[in-house]
Formats: sequence, structure tokens, C-alpha cells
Amino acid sequence: MESTVLATEAGLVLVDEGLKPLLARPYGAEPFNAYRLLLLGEPNTSLEEFLKEAATLGVSEFKAVEEGVRAAVEALGYKCTLVGEDVAARLKEKKLDLIVTSGLVDSSAEAEELVREAAIYLAEAKIREASAKPDLQVIQSIQALDEVDKAANIFNSRLREWYGLHFPELSDILSEPEQYIDFILTVGHRDRVKDFVSELKLAEKKVKVILEASEKSKGAEIREEDLSRVRMLAKEVKDLHALRKSLQRHIEVTMSKIAPNLTAIAGATIAARLIAKAGGLEKLARLPASTIQVLGAEKALFRALRTGAPPPKHGIIFQHKLVHSAPSWQRGKVARSLAAKIALAARVDAYRGEREERLDTQLEKRIEEIKAKYPKAPKPSKQKGAKYGAKKRRNRK
Repeated sequence: MESTVLATEAGLVLVDEGLKPLLARPYGAEPFNAYRLLLLGEPNTSLEEFLKEAATLGVSEFKAVEEGVRAAVEALGYKCTLVGEDVAARLKEKKLDLIVTSGLVDSSAEAEELVREAAIYLAEAKIREASAKPDLQVIQSIQALDEVDKAANIFNSRLREWYGLHFPELSDILSEPEQYIDFILTVGHRDRVKDFVSELKLAEKKVKVILEASEKSKGAEIREEDLSRVRMLAKEVKDLHALRKSLQRHIEVTMSKIAPNLTAIAGATIAARLIAKAGGLEKLARLPASTIQVLGAEKALFRALRTGAPPPKHGIIFQHKLVHSAPSWQRGKVARSLAAKIALAARVDAYRGEREERLDTQLEKRIEEIKAKYPKAPKPSKQKGAKYGAKKRRNRK
């Protein structure tokens, strides 16, 4: 005899060819979770006992509505196939009635409430599952890194302007932000340079320049209460720099685990920015190389489409040393080759997760071929300029 196993929110129901319930069994403890796992193809004790009991009724072959239920039944050693689309539609339509008539619940109202609660549980579980993806953590990390960079640059500019009222010559002498901040936190007032300069760990030549500049400074005097606020701001900027380093390390470690090939090809920061721009590792893996090449250059791309201007040759990947250090006539070809390898690396990371060192070798080989084939800049092409100009004129009309 052939019967259909229907997984409902209240329990398992076995129906005959006339869609009449033959057998029913609740899931037991944590019923909604058992129902969710069953839809994902994971068998449980309730299903095993349910199938044994069905076998005693003479059922030798099973059918299922959902693919997950079919896989779970077969995992327990029973033969199972999927029902046709028309039968599946009828069973879904009659599901509430079957829950009641099989005796899993006492009334239609109770069945409806159970289905509603199960739908909420499944939606929450799906949200939790999606939020736990490591690439989403990387997206948040790289966006936090960019925002910390922005905040640190703004505060650093304000710090230099503020402290520059008192010691304007120092900004040119200490161009590195960390050295400038350490000077403010350690020395403070320029008249105390001689007392604390040994704690700055600067080169002797630079110390001498600072001492001379402090004696001849054109800056104004600063009150202690103003100086204390400047030092508070310097402390905040220093903390932001420390936070940036921590985020950078976190991104590098996480990216090497979740996308080793992409990290090896593009570098941790660029790879994380590409994942963030695409919306996830799997979404990046589904993009063609031509789209990856211009990710981050959307404004230039749409301007090119609108005005007929030359299209962009690269977006985020311009930050890669192979692209930005290449001569201008090689840059487009290098960007295309890099984008192609990034697309392959993202697919390997998303669907296989194994390290493929041959991707690195292939990229290096292709870059060498480009350098050997195009050693000199080509002569300017009149045809290219005429084409873009013609498009622009047509669009203006």
C-alpha cells in the first residue's frame, strides 16, 4: 500500500489515496523545532516511530509533499517519492482540516493558532540563521572600519587646527598623526618640550628641529583649561586609531577563515569591501567578473551611460597594488584579469571553501603576460575619442 506522509505544524499525518487521515503523531518535545528540522531533511525519533507504526498498517511505500520530508524518510531506510503538484496543492489546502480530523488538535481555531505560532517561529529561526553568517559580520566590520577612519580624520584635522593656534610649526615637523598625538599627550605646552622630549622616542635630528621651533614659535599662548580639552581630544583620536587597528586585525583573521582564496587574491580589506558592496559572499560569487570590476564605481558607470563619457575601468579593485601601480595603458587589462580571478576565488570560497593556490599562480602569470605584451603606451586613438564624443552629442540631442 502506498500512503503520503504530511508534516504539519501540529505533527505527522499519514493520508491514503483519498486524502483521508490513517495515522497521526505529535512531534513531542520542542515541536516547532522538530518540524523545522524535518523540513530541512533531518529525521527525528517521532518520524522513525511514526514510520514503524505505519508499516504495521501495511504501508510499504511512502510519498511526501516536501523535499525535506522525503529526504528524512529515505534517511531512515524507507522508499519515498514526491507527490504530484496537484496532490500537493490539495493537501496544503486541506492541511488545517487534516490537523483537526486526525485528532492532533481539538478545533479549527486551535489549529489556526498553532499554524500562526509555527510561522512566527520559523521566520525568527530563519532571521537568526541569516544573521549568524560570518560574511555579515565582515560586512559590519569593514563598514565600522570605514566610519572609524572618517571620524578619526575629522577629529585629527580639528586637533591640528586647535593645537596649531598654540604651536603651528609642529604640524609640518610631525606629519604622522600618532607622533603628533603623542607629542600633545606627553608634552602639552610648547614651553615644556625640553622636559619631556626624551619620552617621545623621536630621531635626534627631529628633536632638535622641534626644540628650535618651540623657542621661535609664532603661536599664541594657551590656557591650561583649553590645553586640557585639546589633550582630551587627542586621547579620543588615539583611541580611534587603536580601534582601527583592532578592526583591521579582526577583518584579516575572519576573512582568512571564510574566504581564503578571495583574501589571497584581493587582500583582506579589498575582499571585505567587495563582499560588503555585493551584500554577502554568495551574492559576490554569483556576480560576473565584469560587474565585480566596476563595483564601487556606480556613479561613473551611470554617468558614462547617461552622457557617453568613457566608462570606468575599475571600482574598488583600483585599491589593489596590481591595478593602481600599473601604467595607465595596462591598468584596464590588469583590472579585468584581477576581477576574473576574484570572481573564481569567490565561487570557490562560497561553494567549496578549499584553498586553491593555482588561482594566485594563474593571476601572476597573466599579469606578467600583460607587462610583456604591452610594454609601451599606445599612440592616442582618434577613433576612440570620436566614438565617445559622438555618443555624447547624440545624448545631448
